[in-house]
Amino acid sequence: MHLTKAELAAILLSAVFICAAAFFMLGGASTEKEQLISVLPAAQSERPDAGLVNINTAGKDELCSLPGIGQALAERIIALREERGGFDSIEEILEVSGIGEETFKQIKALIST
Repeated sequence: MHLTKAELAAILLSAVFICAAAFFMLGGASTEKEQLISVLPAAQSERPDAGLVNINTAGKDELCSLPGIGQALAERIIALREERGGFDSIEEILEVSGIGEETFKQIKALIST
């Protein structure tokens, strides 16, 4: 059985309409909020530093969310950042008193500049 181009196009078009109707009937992305939420993960994945703590802009609470970083270290990070006008690389955080290689190993995949 051979289908003509017109028949094939009609079948494909029908399939698209059926899928679209099923999507909307099942409540897919029915509100603006749900549509925005569904787009956010895709938008974040386009940014290479999505979800990372930026050590040049993070506040004390956000820095404290990192493993091994407490209030005192967060304050030292902020103080050194302000003193030098920011960090050029994540490795510079090793210059903060109290942050050694072990702490850096724990946080390096979680931070950005």
